[in-house]
Amino acid sequence: MAKFKKEIIRVGEYYHPDAPDGKLDVTLDRINNWIDNFTKAGIKVWLPIRHSKDPRDNTGWVTGLLVEDDKLIAELEVTDKDIATRLEDGTIKDVSIGIEFDFTDDKGNIFDEIIRHVALTVDPHIREQEGFIAAEYNIDIIRGGDTMSEITEGKVMGWINEHIAAAIPGPLKPDVKLTAELETAEGKVTELEGKVTELEAVTKERDTLKTEKDTADAKALQLEWDAEWDKGCQARKVTPGEKDIYLEATPDPEKLKTAIEARPVNKDINLEGAKTVKNPNDGLTEADRQAITATGHNPDKEEEFVEDYLKNKNS
Repeated sequence: MAKFKKEIIRVGEYYHPDAPDGKLDVTLDRINNWIDNFTKAGIKVWLPIRHSKDPRDNTGWVTGLLVEDDKLIAELEVTDKDIATRLEDGTIKDVSIGIEFDFTDDKGNIFDEIIRHVALTVDPHIREQEGFIAAEYNIDIIRGGDTMSEITEGKVMGWINEHIAAAIPGPLKPDVKLTAELETAEGKVTELEGKVTELEAVTKERDTLKTEKDTADAKALQLEWDAEWDKGCQARKVTPGEKDIYLEATPDPEKLKTAIEARPVNKDINLEGAKTVKNPNDGLTEADRQAITATGHNPDKEEEFVEDYLKNKNS
């Protein structure tokens, strides 16, 4: 059995005596419909010599239909050895499809159009066809004089080697132009790789400089903030204990300056920014000190007694 592929029709408008108005309009949709019906119906599509239903004229079967570009391609199994040889050597080059309308299969399904057979011919109505293409290595037609009983493994391998040797061209000559273009392309690739490396180095340096700049800016901002804070302490408007609170709430130096300026001066804060602690003893006269000492108390260490003494004295 030999296998072939064959274009059986292609998209176009053709003159055909059996078609309505003498014209056969083949569209891609129509081709796909034939393929779909072929698959669904599951019928045997025969390969006769001419349009014949006589079993003696059949040479094989259509096993598949497919679309290639705008062509309908049939996959063929040729069971007649003599016909297979004629297809391969070009004695028979063309086919003619047999279409049946309103075809009913054995299950009662009706198909509007279906391909029933593909006839071998030398004088088709549609002449624009590509030839038969052997779909595989057909051993049974390589040596017409050999019978299957005479074919040995050695003969088969010999035929295959002959076929391969005939198909392989001589030594290939180097394509000078292609080689030059390839070398040029490789040079450009190397050049681009070098530029990529340079770009990566520049990018790394840029990132390093940016990090250094961000660090320097942060330090400068902190110094500016500290300077504003020191001014606030010197102006007796804030105390050191409030620094962390202000730093978290007002990290911007300008906003800190505005916030400090809005605060009143607190005279109880010394120039270092600390609140002044009043010593109760500051209001004692020398006579007061002697009087307190006479009671057995120390005016420099017993602040509560001193405060009570002054309150009683002033009341």
